[in-house]
Amino acid sequence: EELSCTLFALPQMFMLQGDGTYCEGTAGANLTLSGSTVGLSYELYLDAGATGSIQAGKGATLEWNNITTAGFYTVLATGAECSATMGGQIYVSSITAPAQPAMPSGDNSLCSGATSAYSVPNVAATDSYIWALTPPEAGTLTSTANQASVNWSPSFTGSATLAVSASNFCGSSPQSAALTVTVNPLPVPVVTGLNTVCQNWETDYVTTQNAGSSYAWSVSGGNIVSGAGTSGKRVKWNSAGAGSVSVTETSAQDCEGTSAVFSVAVN
Repeated sequence: EELSCTLFALPQMFMLQGDGTYCEGTAGANLTLSGSTVGLSYELYLDAGATGSIQAGKGATLEWNNITTAGFYTVLATGAECSATMGGQIYVSSITAPAQPAMPSGDNSLCSGATSAYSVPNVAATDSYIWALTPPEAGTLTSTANQASVNWSPSFTGSATLAVSASNFCGSSPQSAALTVTVNPLPVPVVTGLNTVCQNWETDYVTTQNAGSSYAWSVSGGNIVSGAGTSGKRVKWNSAGAGSVSVTETSAQDCEGTSAVFSVAVN
């Protein structure tokens, strides 16, 4: 209990400082009083109760180290006539390295060149998340906290994995279980057929038939007589001049690729 100081000067005010947070398994938190006065005593209080940890003022900073009991800490300065609570109140608590994140969720089957998003639920006491794409050349990985996106390389196909760990100043968690992602190739259809025809001729144009694929043809200078939606179709050339044929193939994995334009001279 503070004494009445009507006739006496209060002890000089100093500040209690320190982070208060320490890693579980270490010695504990360290608190520092920014200064002290010779002739006064300084006692550390926990949740407004005396701890019995008293130091004599020495005209310099005072330290209380290796504190592990959680709670609010203050310091009371006491002299022959007066006592006063110093400035500052520090809450001491322990934290551990974060727990292992869950396996990332997101698209696990996609087309090369695509961009896809991934996430994990937030992990308690985490300062940052460390994402890892294997192999790294599979795409460009960007992340913000517990969310990430991958811009998959147009030149990569096959399997890749994505995992994440959580980190704070006490350490990093084990890496999550890896999400396996299958990157499917884009179709590369090529049109073959006659490139010089006569007006009103009907001629056939084909591309390789791949299991599970569908085909959408485009014609300039003529119209499709038969075969729309298949790997081969027949065209009737209506007008003399320049014509063209192209095809877009959609694979069984829903990946699209469009052929180069096949030019046709209609005489």
